[in-house]
Amino acid sequence: MKPERRVAFAEQLIQAGSQDAERDEMALMEPSQHASPVYSMYAAQGNAFPYGQCTWYANQRYHEMHGYFVPWRWNADAWQWKDRAYEYGWHVSSRPSVGAIMQLLGGVQGAGPFGHVGVVEKVLNNGSVVVSSMNWGVNPLAVSYWTFQSGPGVYFISRT
Repeated sequence: MKPERRVAFAEQLIQAGSQDAERDEMALMEPSQHASPVYSMYAAQGNAFPYGQCTWYANQRYHEMHGYFVPWRWNADAWQWKDRAYEYGWHVSSRPSVGAIMQLLGGVQGAGPFGHVGVVEKVLNNGSVVVSSMNWGVNPLAVSYWTFQSGPGVYFISRT
């Protein structure tokens, strides 16, 4: 499946759900990404993170889904988000949920030394999660959808 079609398919699944979970999971196992004309460096008032970084996108997408920006601004590289979440009274879990911020610690599932954050768009039947993010993959300014596994060094952050 071409990347554009895989992304469109992933977005349809995320928005509408599907009755064929096995087919959906197989289709989503390969990474996909697309350019995102919706976002620009001026799009988010209240988002203090640098545009194009995974932290910017995760904060922006979480705000779109829930109406809240993360309250931490300093000492907030992706690998630090779990600690900041605890400090601000946010919920941190090893169990994924749609709309949660997924944090990968540095070196986990391909993350660089500063870690990575994205937002859970779908939890698959096998426990994997489809996550949207920026600054992961070939085009750092594109929003991309990737499948990750829950496990050591993977946390899910939410306000409640």
